[in-house]
Amino acid sequence: MAGYDKFQTDMAKGRFTFPAAILICLFLRIITGNEWQDAINLLVCALTAYLLIEINTAFTLIRTRSTLHVSFYVILSTACLFLHSFQYAVFVPLAFLAAIFQLFSSYESPHPAGSIFHAFFFIGLGSLLFPQLLYFVPLFYLGMISFRSLSLKSFFAGLIGLCVPTGSFSAMRSITTK
Repeated sequence: MAGYDKFQTDMAKGRFTFPAAILICLFLRIITGNEWQDAINLLVCALTAYLLIEINTAFTLIRTRSTLHVSFYVILSTACLFLHSFQYAVFVPLAFLAAIFQLFSSYESPHPAGSIFHAFFFIGLGSLLFPQLLYFVPLFYLGMISFRSLSLKSFFAGLIGLCVPTGSFSAMRSITTK
């Protein structure tokens, strides 16, 4: 029985699952990949997995140091073959993770406006590539309430952060089309 508990603990912490998931991912990407764009997708997937580990480590979302959630991400992103073709939307998870990191860093901060601005800036940046990301804006404001970082200043910092990427993109587009 003690051996079973050790195996279960090792599986939950990801000691075996994460290296196995990486090897499976690399093997399947090599088999199915045939263009240089697949290498970009693999690098973005690896960077996203690394950021997931860093967010978990920085904010101790899970009390036990675990990489099981990252293993699931790597396996699912590899199993979905339609994600292997290059699209600009592959960069959206990076923007979303950066936004979540900034939102978490505003937790009980005495001056959360800067972190909130950056969180909504990354949401706005990601929404240029995937407009449905804007559906998370109300959830971020609800998160600000639970993180005790919502004030009038941080509310407007979020709105300004959300509008900056769209406004910059619109301004650049109008300048270049003339």
